[in-house]
Amino acid sequence: MILFKLGGSLLKNGKILNCVREIIKLKKKSIIVFGGGKFTDSVRKHQKVFKFNDLCAHNMSIISMIKMAYLIQSFFKNDLKFFEYKKELKKNFNNNKIGVWLPYQEIKEKSDSFTNWNTTSDTLSLDLAKKLDISSIIIIKSSIIPRWAQLKPKTYLDFKVVKKLSNVGILDKNFYDFQKKNNLKVNVISFRELKKIKKIL
Repeated sequence: MILFKLGGSLLKNGKILNCVREIIKLKKKSIIVFGGGKFTDSVRKHQKVFKFNDLCAHNMSIISMIKMAYLIQSFFKNDLKFFEYKKELKKNFNNNKIGVWLPYQEIKEKSDSFTNWNTTSDTLSLDLAKKLDISSIIIIKSSIIPRWAQLKPKTYLDFKVVKKLSNVGILDKNFYDFQKKNNLKVNVISFRELKKIKKIL
């Protein structure tokens, strides 16, 4: 099974639908996690104005991810199917559907290590991969990926490279620590490299 995390900024540049089309073309057992994009940007903006705490901002950001999932799924109803729990995925795959995560379970009543801006949908996608025992994680970004982080076929990013990507803001601040702690294999590509997906699987 493959987990694809699509950065919410791909909505801003109009490339997110193309990314989904390429994933569908692969015909692999896959799930997609969507970032919150403009919806999460609005949370950041309003937090500065109304001064609500990070727990509230986290929960609003989770809702932003859910909004994005509903938005994109509306264009691909024949190919994408929502899920919240692992048990729902088997039915999805039996019907040749790609799972789209609705992270309602990530809405929290109390603060924890995830309820802050150091953890975004990037690290949440890693946590989901851990829970579902997914070995292949591909994160697709709107930003240009530096040459030192570009992949060779059939390989995964070194932990040191992931740390650099986190330091320059391409991945969130908690991503590296969570990935290393759980020994998860990750690839990070730009939407400009979509045609290379088959080569790195």
